[in-house]
Amino acid sequence: MSPEFPLPLFDLVTCVSGAIDLFSPLVANHHMRVASVASAIAEQMGLPPDVQNDLLLAGALHDVGGFSSNERADLMQFEIEAPHHHGRAGHTLLKGFPPFSRAARFVRFHHVHWDSGRGVEFENAEVAFESHLLHLADRISVLIRPGEPTLTQAERVREKILSQTPEWFMPDQVQAFLDASTRDAFWMDAASPMAGLILGRRANLPQLVLDRDSLMSLANLFRRLIDFRSRFTARHSKGVSAAAAALARVAGFGAEDVRLMEIAGHFHDLGKLAIPSEILEKPGRLTALEYDVMRSHAWHTYRLLETAPALDTIRVWGALHQERLDGSGYPFGLKGDQMPFGARIMAVADIFAALTEVRPYRDPMPPAELAEYLKTLAAAGKIDGDLVSLLARHYEEIDSFRREAQADSEREYLAFVEETA
Repeated sequence: MSPEFPLPLFDLVTCVSGAIDLFSPLVANHHMRVASVASAIAEQMGLPPDVQNDLLLAGALHDVGGFSSNERADLMQFEIEAPHHHGRAGHTLLKGFPPFSRAARFVRFHHVHWDSGRGVEFENAEVAFESHLLHLADRISVLIRPGEPTLTQAERVREKILSQTPEWFMPDQVQAFLDASTRDAFWMDAASPMAGLILGRRANLPQLVLDRDSLMSLANLFRRLIDFRSRFTARHSKGVSAAAAALARVAGFGAEDVRLMEIAGHFHDLGKLAIPSEILEKPGRLTALEYDVMRSHAWHTYRLLETAPALDTIRVWGALHQERLDGSGYPFGLKGDQMPFGARIMAVADIFAALTEVRPYRDPMPPAELAEYLKTLAAAGKIDGDLVSLLARHYEEIDSFRREAQADSEREYLAFVEETA
């Protein structure tokens, strides 16, 4: 019988939206503000509880398709010239995971204007009522200026929204907003730095119980969200995952743990959601400051996964891939036996897969040179020498899994680009 993994859905969504918000200080807490406003308006309108839940999810995840910090900063402007690409990208990323499929439909068109009723359709598709509500909540959130007393902004925001109705917004939804916003708590909840905590207390989201296959479905969602931000990283997590699973198999892991290692590979760079694409895609060497930002990704991965105790093994195997046996790694500076065996496998697989990839600043390393480089790291006491020897003995087998996985990921990425263009 497949193991089960209980995951509180709200905690998972909160962590991911928080990581995305780390892209830029301009969007800090934006997702939770939108979720707060959307759920308050939905409650005021008396929408069914399941619709309120889906709107909360959509609000918390609505800008996941805004892959660069520049793009996300543009989304914070009230007037937007080309807003729909990130909605299509977010929809494509979210729709494959069943608990997010309804929210994904709302995300797709969350910048479509009501246009006095003509906004019921866009790009030859129906625009959901909830998409328009999400659009309204998003623009309300943007209008709330950080650093100013919240309640003194209420009338200005109401007037701005009314001035754009019915061209931008549905009148019935705007009326519900006007009614809900007579309460101080509406504004204080939305603007609070603890908006996520407040929402968590009043949300009625289910606890997911995932089997191995549905956990892999979730892992694939995060892999695409992480890697598809850049054409240079589009192949990385799947290559690491395949290499780590193959190395674990020849190291004697059983079938269940090999599968868990594969899933951990998909999650291992989750913290890169907090790294701007401009750093991930920089064509030259990183500055000291940029390298410090990049180094933070392993810490973010560890802390984000820490909120889901059912994923502890995945967290340890995946997040500690930048640790080194001599204590020179990060984020915790683990030494020797402090580094679990699964994390040692992931560390070797990560280096192996990364050096086979094209990056903005270098070409792939030839196999013979890569093998020697791994031996040098092992001789210096940085990575597990036994695993490096095992990789060398099974190089062709492990590399074939890596190549196949990365080619598959490349095809996925190109299809994603075509679908969201």
